[in-house]
Amino acid sequence: MVLLVLLFLTAGRSYAQFDRNYFYYVAEQNIMKGHYRQAINVLGVLLRGDTTAYDGMFLRGVAKFNLNDFAGAEQDFSRAIALNSVFTRAYLYRAITRTRTGNYDDALRDFAQAIEIRPDNENTYFSRGVALFLNQQFAEAIKDFDYFIRKRPYIVDAYINRGTCHLMMKDTVAAWRDYDKAVEVNKYNPDGYIRRGGILMMRGQKKEAYADFTQAITLDSLNIQAYFSRAIVSAGDNDPLGAIADFSKVLKIDSLNSLTYFNRAIVYSQIGDYHNALADYDRVAEYSPHNVLVFFNRAALNDRLGRLREAESDYTRAIELFPDFANAYLGRAAVRRRMNDVAGWRADHDMAGRKISAYKKSGLPAGLSDTSKVFTRLLSFDADFGNPDFDNIKIRDVDVVLLPLFRVVIDDRAASLRHKLYDAATSTHKGDMPAGSVVNNLAVVADKEHVKRLAGEAAEAMSADRTARAVYAAGVTQYMMLQYSNAVRLFKEAIALDPTDPLYYMSCAVAITEMTDFISSLDKRQTLLIDVNPSERLNTATENVYDYDEPLMLINKAIELDPDNAYLYYNRAGMLCKNEDMTAAIDDYTRALELYPDFAEAYYNRGMILLWLKDSRKGFLDMSRAGELGIEEAYKLMSRMAGAMK
Repeated sequence: MVLLVLLFLTAGRSYAQFDRNYFYYVAEQNIMKGHYRQAINVLGVLLRGDTTAYDGMFLRGVAKFNLNDFAGAEQDFSRAIALNSVFTRAYLYRAITRTRTGNYDDALRDFAQAIEIRPDNENTYFSRGVALFLNQQFAEAIKDFDYFIRKRPYIVDAYINRGTCHLMMKDTVAAWRDYDKAVEVNKYNPDGYIRRGGILMMRGQKKEAYADFTQAITLDSLNIQAYFSRAIVSAGDNDPLGAIADFSKVLKIDSLNSLTYFNRAIVYSQIGDYHNALADYDRVAEYSPHNVLVFFNRAALNDRLGRLREAESDYTRAIELFPDFANAYLGRAAVRRRMNDVAGWRADHDMAGRKISAYKKSGLPAGLSDTSKVFTRLLSFDADFGNPDFDNIKIRDVDVVLLPLFRVVIDDRAASLRHKLYDAATSTHKGDMPAGSVVNNLAVVADKEHVKRLAGEAAEAMSADRTARAVYAAGVTQYMMLQYSNAVRLFKEAIALDPTDPLYYMSCAVAITEMTDFISSLDKRQTLLIDVNPSERLNTATENVYDYDEPLMLINKAIELDPDNAYLYYNRAGMLCKNEDMTAAIDDYTRALELYPDFAEAYYNRGMILLWLKDSRKGFLDMSRAGELGIEEAYKLMSRMAGAMK
């Protein structure tokens, strides 16, 4: 960090010996060159020779900070403070470190101490303003930025940060004033134009927004967000060629940006340039092979081009990804009719009708049964093309990425699966369902032909003897094929036949939850996202709200029947997260770990929530434990978070 390096270089020093001075010089040179490990080694020698060298301790903290070793940096800054209780910069840097790890309460106490020692240091107010912003204390953050601006009225970042605070408080007028002032203070900084342009877009002032994004591009010809945002403006202002040109510029800078290919394909389609649109959808399908909208949209395009076989194939792929997608059946039915496949047309048409009817009868969200819905809206800068191994939950405009719920599968090859119904995590069905397992990644049963065979066997067994167990097994195989409506219907029938089995309730709850997730993900009303870094993230997207009351009611009943089943608490925690009840979710993950101490996924998810709640110490401990137990994503996450904190 340049700021860290520059500040410590201004400090006065008193050296007892020439050798001590030499150690400092070598350490400083290493830090300036980014050789932080070497600096730590040099300072280690110095501190072993002089345990009272508080400035050496501070300098080592700086090096550790730059290696993302925030725990070690905080420890060294604390030692420096213990050696010199009026060491203002140590308080300031420890506060910055604690802010980076989400420990805002202690960070704010350090800022207060630094201000008490040096009340005239406006930089401390600026840093505290950022910490207050991250802690969502927007009004208090504004006061600190006010103070800083009075002292230093020509710093653009202060106006941008204060404007962001105003925007988070829904005061777009005050936000616009600050962003406008940022442009006035420094007309050569593109950030002010991008943010002001975002406000203008929100107001519907497209011409003015376009001008701001253009100016940002003039100042920074490689600014992807400026090109992307200007493309959105052009597309909404009946200038498709301008939008295509800007999307193309983004792709020239970042040739693997699948979101931009997707948006450009939509615009190409709107102007009838179907061949270029098809080429873009081909790229998106390559980069995002699990996104159902890509194949659904490309199918419609292939249909327009008379490529009926390709259209049929794409609709089939969309159905494979989400078999309850009524629109996809209707699209494929129309294609098959033009191919003179009367039997296929009738089968798809009837299937679509059954899907729509099942939605209506179940009382579940009907988004995918709405045959008038067109999935061709431009997606915003933060659009997530999906990761099948993770649940992306939007909580108060923050993405919390959790490992998904556990499901029951039936597979005669399940011996290799990590979790089994009769393992240490659950007391349910021990020995009762030897071919059953609980998994949180359906990729392990991705062999479609094998699953179809199992489904056929289950259906035959159910026809021969319609017991609760047979109906449930058939429901599980339907779920494994992502036939959510069928699965929910069968699970509910199993519950009616035998209301004492907790796994029936759990499976039904999970199926409804996943169907609700999928529908809500397609029903977002996307608008522009202004996103430069986490402290300045302004999400103007709005979306329908879907509740999880029914699956929670079902999982509560399962827990009532089997209070010692770790999977049930884990799954309920995930549903509570979706309902934004984070405290209760933590309690359930904790209970799951009490029942199953090696439950790696529970450590990961609890750690994620604790980090979001800014309890970084406990959060990172949970992530560390999850990593030890085999969740590789835990280490990747910690690395990403360290980078995001910069």
